Amino acid sequence: MNATPAIEAYKKAAAVNPKSARANVRIGRVYMRGKNPGESIKYYNLALASESNYAPAYREKAESFFQLAKVDSATFYYEKYLAINPDCYATYRYAAFLYVSGDYDKAIEQGNRVLACDSNLVVVVYRIIARSYLEKQNPDYLKATEFFNLFLVKQAKYGKPKVMADDYLMRGRAYAGMKNDSLAILDYQKAITLDTAKKDVFFDIGNAYFKQKKYDQAAVWYMKKYVAEINGSSAVRITNLNAFAQALYLNKEYSRADSAYAAVIAIDSTLTYGWIGRAKSNGKLDNNAEKELARPYYERYITIANVDSVSQKKNSKDLVIASLYLASVHARAKNFGCAKAYYELAAKLDPANTTAKSGLEDKDVKAATAAADFGTCVLPKK
Repeated sequence: MNATPAIEAYKKAAAVNPKSARANVRIGRVYMRGKNPGESIKYYNLALASESNYAPAYREKAESFFQLAKVDSATFYYEKYLAINPDCYATYRYAAFLYVSGDYDKAIEQGNRVLACDSNLVVVVYRIIARSYLEKQNPDYLKATEFFNLFLVKQAKYGKPKVMADDYLMRGRAYAGMKNDSLAILDYQKAITLDTAKKDVFFDIGNAYFKQKKYDQAAVWYMKKYVAEINGSSAVRITNLNAFAQALYLNKEYSRADSAYAAVIAIDSTLTYGWIGRAKSNGKLDNNAEKELARPYYERYITIANVDSVSQKKNSKDLVIASLYLASVHARAKNFGCAKAYYELAAKLDPANTTAKSGLEDKDVKAATAAADFGTCVLPKK
C-alpha cells in the first residue's frame, strides 16, 4: 500500500493547524493501515499533546500497542478511551485485550457490559467470556459451557465468526471439568474433525476415557499422542508413555504395560515410577512370586526411592510394597538378615503394617542381624 499521498495531504492539514488532534490521528491511522504501528503512536502522542481528552487518539493508540503485542499498554489506553467515551464496540475491544493479557475476571466483567449494551453486537464476545471462565485461576466450568453454547447458537444464527477447533476443544475441557466426560469426548472429536493438526486433543480424549475407566480406549489415544510426538522432548515422550503404561496396567495388560514402563526407563533411568511400574507389572505376571520376576525392579526402585527422608516420605506407600516383597523373597532364601532389614524398613514407613510386624516376629528373622546396606542383599536372578 502506498500511503505517502494520504500522509502528505494530512501533514499539510496539520501544518495549517499544528495543534489539530484530528489531523494527527488521521496520519496515525494511515501508518496503522500500512502496518507501522510504532510510527502511528508518534502521531497519536502529538494529538494528545495538543488535546489531552481527544478520545479517538486513546483508542487508536491502544490498537497500535495491541498490534505491537504490548497488551498491558493497549488495555491502559483503552481504559482511558472508555473513561471519555464508553461506547459498546470499544468495550468489546477492551474485553478482548483483557483476555489476551490474562486478566480473565476483568474480561468477564467487560464482556458482560457489552452484552448489556447490545447482546448481538459482537458474537465473539461470548467466546471471550467462555474462555475467560475456563482459564481463570478458579475455573467456572458451568459458566464456561453456558457461554460456549451461547456463542455457538449466535454463530449459527449470524454465520460469523468462523467456528474454530478450539471452540470445541475448550468446551470439551469445560465438560471434563464438570465430570461430563461423554460430552467432552464428543467435543474433542469435533475439534479433531475441524483441525487434524490438533494432536494435543489426543491426550484429552485419553484422559476422558481414563476417567470413565475405559482403559483400553484410553491406551489407544495415549499411544496416538505418543506417536504424534515421537520426536518431541524427552519430557513429552515420558509423559505420553507413562500415561499409556498406566492405562495398560489398569486394563490388566501387564506384559504390554511392562514394555511401556521399560520404554520410560530407557529415556530416563532415574524415574521411580518407571521402576515401580515394571515391578508391579511383573508381579501381576507372577502372582505367587515363584519366578521372582518383580525382584530386580523392586530392588532398583528401592535404591532410587529410599535415598533420604524426603524421598522416603514421598514414596512411602510403594516403598512398603517393595520392602515386603523383597523381605519375603529373602526369607524364602533363608537370607534372614536381609529379610529383617526389609521388614524394618516397611515397619518404619508404616508402623501399623501387620505383615511387617509378623515378619519381624518370625524366630529366624528375629534372631538375625539386619543387613546394614540393601546393596548387599542382591540375590542371583532365578
